[in-house]
Amino acid sequence: MKNVLLVCDNRDSIIWGCRATSLALLNIINQNSSSFNSSLKYLADKNLPIGSGISHFINRQIVDKKSLVKINMILKNTGITKMPWLFNLSLDYIDYNPTISLKRFLKNYKKNDVLLNFYKKVEASDKVIINGEGSFIFTKVPRRDHCFQLFTIELAKYFNKEAYLVNAMMSPCPDTGLNTKMLDISLETLQKCEQVYLRDKMSGELLDQHGSIGQKIVPDALFTWKNYYPQSLKPEARSDRMTFYSEDIPAFNDSLFPDEYICISGASVPRSEKDRKGWTEYFVKLVSELKSQFHEELILVNPGGDSFLKEVSEVTNLRYIDSSTNVMLGANILSNAKMYLSGRYHPSIMAALGGTPCVFFGSNSHKTMSLQHLLNYETEIEHKIGDAYNIELIVDEALNKYKNLKAIEERVNCKVDEHVQLISSSYQSILDS
Repeated sequence: MKNVLLVCDNRDSIIWGCRATSLALLNIINQNSSSFNSSLKYLADKNLPIGSGISHFINRQIVDKKSLVKINMILKNTGITKMPWLFNLSLDYIDYNPTISLKRFLKNYKKNDVLLNFYKKVEASDKVIINGEGSFIFTKVPRRDHCFQLFTIELAKYFNKEAYLVNAMMSPCPDTGLNTKMLDISLETLQKCEQVYLRDKMSGELLDQHGSIGQKIVPDALFTWKNYYPQSLKPEARSDRMTFYSEDIPAFNDSLFPDEYICISGASVPRSEKDRKGWTEYFVKLVSELKSQFHEELILVNPGGDSFLKEVSEVTNLRYIDSSTNVMLGANILSNAKMYLSGRYHPSIMAALGGTPCVFFGSNSHKTMSLQHLLNYETEIEHKIGDAYNIELIVDEALNKYKNLKAIEERVNCKVDEHVQLISSSYQSILDS
């Protein structure tokens, strides 16, 4: 057995999907490797200090400077290269170009304990497995987690380690289109990987259009939770897998939970509170229409990023499940629902573990469309949140799927079983090599 390092282990995220798919990946690795480490997500998200003096003190003492990193990226994208230095915005070692990121990192890693620890973990590993998730959305201003993962591949190759990108999606941005420059940079770096596992066919088609790298389509690791469904998804049975996210644990009494219910979540489209304008009112109207058509209890589920649903619950007097809930319990709730309305990728996979039919909202990428293909849906439709006329279309689709619950459940369960087999054999080949 060889030493394996999992990079972008997202168990510390508030988002259910990030926590769950990381747990699934860790379980796969743990079953097939005698020694593994993980590197938590904050390496990919934060502007870690590498400077000195006053600027270093500021960066070390104040919260992570995501906004400044974004400004720095925007300035670079417009061709301004000197201005960021004046505002101490270029202390971040991550660049669009992963070879530049590597040079900066190697020059400065000894100045920061977190970077030094990451250096040692990669150096000590035999295989570096990067949890791609939704990082490779080719936005106009490149995402930092995207750039970080490319840098990690370069660092692995610097140490002559095997590098694997898994669980990954490649998608244009619905708002800004396809950043072809970043796509070209990514293709050049991804070619250095021993293997790239893309989680959906649409991601593979995007790469094929611009230069294939021999990628393989392997669905998201979260599908392997089917192995624990339904008995072992009980929180008391799998408490070793995940604690409650925070000390603020919402009251939950399983004996009082309804036998039949429909779950509703938001979507990953918004990037700020401004983008959520009108969502509360929209969902209040949607809930009102659904109440008039279904006898099942409606439950609002915030799997992370959908806190506006708390306000919806106060207006509509519906049960609200918060993202601080144990993620295994969350999967149990969604997989036992009669139906799930959502623009969330991993929570929809959780629902699929029990064959639960989904009505999909649009998202920040092609992921909800690609998931319908993975689950063998007869028609692939997604609804844009905020368009009032869409509410009638959403309710109509929900009613049509409700009439065919059994057939959809059987079809989805069959596809999930196929995915589990493919995922297991694919990761086995990585870890056995």
